[in-house]
Amino acid sequence: MKKIIGLLVVVAIAFFAITLLKKRKDTITNVASPATPTLSISLVGVSSGNVKQKEKFLAKVESQKEAKISTKLSGYIKNIAVEESQKVSKGELLVEIDKAELLTVLNTTNATLSQQKADYALSQKIYKRNQKLQKAGALPQEKLDEFSIALQAKKTKYISTQEKINQINTQLNYLDIKAPYDGVIGRILLQKGNLAVPAQPILTFSQSKQKLTFSYAPQNSNIKKGQEVLNQGKTIGNIKTIYTQAQNGLSVAEVELDGLLSLPEGSYISIDVIIGEHIGCIVPSDTIIHTHSGTKIMMYKDLEFIPQKVTVIFEDEEEALIGLCPSGNVARGSEAKLAKLPFYEKVIVRGEGDE
Repeated sequence: MKKIIGLLVVVAIAFFAITLLKKRKDTITNVASPATPTLSISLVGVSSGNVKQKEKFLAKVESQKEAKISTKLSGYIKNIAVEESQKVSKGELLVEIDKAELLTVLNTTNATLSQQKADYALSQKIYKRNQKLQKAGALPQEKLDEFSIALQAKKTKYISTQEKINQINTQLNYLDIKAPYDGVIGRILLQKGNLAVPAQPILTFSQSKQKLTFSYAPQNSNIKKGQEVLNQGKTIGNIKTIYTQAQNGLSVAEVELDGLLSLPEGSYISIDVIIGEHIGCIVPSDTIIHTHSGTKIMMYKDLEFIPQKVTVIFEDEEEALIGLCPSGNVARGSEAKLAKLPFYEKVIVRGEGDE
């Protein structure tokens, strides 16, 4: 009896096991297979042409000329005729120094000059009269010579006074400080009522025309006079000068600009210096794959992507120059995406420029 019961138990277990396996098999069969992964890529053609080799630098915007305006004569500032950042023309009044003291001296000296001229004119008349008397024998020659010497002394005296007046007028002009050239007012360092003295700056003044300066390692022999300078892909000038003295251990070059930049003096701008030009086969930089076994591109032929080794002569952020020009289109994208192309069964190919 026990044997029969045991056998029935075994049969029941086997039946349930077979039923469970069948259900699982049916479930697996009904589950959808995972979709084959796809990759989207764009193509670009290979072209021949020239590539400009560039180096990036950070350049400082400066004025071509910069001056610290001060007075030649001491005096109190009567008027500051300009404001900071104001554009002015050559000869325009910048600062007026008080002239009261000099004007007083000028008035006194003019009065003295008038008296001296009147005295000279009277002495000249007397001398001419004495000349007539001497010719008539009524006046000795010695006496006439004395009158001549006295007359010459009076003439010298009033000429000296006239020169003094000219000097005062020149000094008065110094007290009207004017713009030496077209430019822009920088900082105003003294105000109305301050005492201005020689060599003490009243304000700073810059020429409107700008320049750029940038520093580079002295070992960099690629930087030369005359090289083209770009900003955001557009030519803005050329290297004019390479300074003979280093600053902070770095060489300094000056860029002559083709026009004004809409940037304030002292600001910085990113520039590209063209250090060379190469002719050959050009592909975008995002078609290049860098691997341990060499540099490759992915050629698209007969609906397949085939890796092809290339020699990169020059490469920057935008373009690469390769040794030989392959025929056909090249895949374009990130290096990670390009490296996966041979392993994908389905690749969606887009037109050039869709990436």
